[in-house]
Amino acid sequence: MRASAIGFLVSALSALTAALGGEADARPRVMRVECSAIEVPFRMCPTYSVGNVTLGRQFSHTRCLRDVNWGTTGDGSSIWVKDGCRGRFLVDRGRPFAAPLDKPVTCTSKDWQYQHCPTPTWGHYVSVARQLTPIECKHGVNWGFDFNGIWVNGNCSAEFAVQ
Repeated sequence: MRASAIGFLVSALSALTAALGGEADARPRVMRVECSAIEVPFRMCPTYSVGNVTLGRQFSHTRCLRDVNWGTTGDGSSIWVKDGCRGRFLVDRGRPFAAPLDKPVTCTSKDWQYQHCPTPTWGHYVSVARQLTPIECKHGVNWGFDFNGIWVNGNCSAEFAVQ
């Protein structure tokens, strides 16, 4: 009896997976990011995503209050904390996820200038797929993204995976 119930569940899950388009999306819907301003007065913590940010769990004795001693860059790509706030923040990337782009997006800063490369980013995970210059592209330092695309500066040049 138990073996037939397990077999039924496996069959049902297989059928559901096939109905939803094959592979399940491996990207988590909600990302967890810990950020702390205990040892420093102010800190920016990249989320490597965009979405709605909430405080999931406070670890500090100091009460963490949104827009007082913690907040976001607006698109959720970075969280800032200050004055003793420390917590685990949740970045809800929305549902459903946008389909990954088939090809990487190339974005290049020339002569140390800011460059914005329009591409859809909402609901995507953006990362450096391939470095094109000797200057290392560091998220939040010389590259990042907003709702309208990827930005680079400081001679960062890379192919970015938009998944």
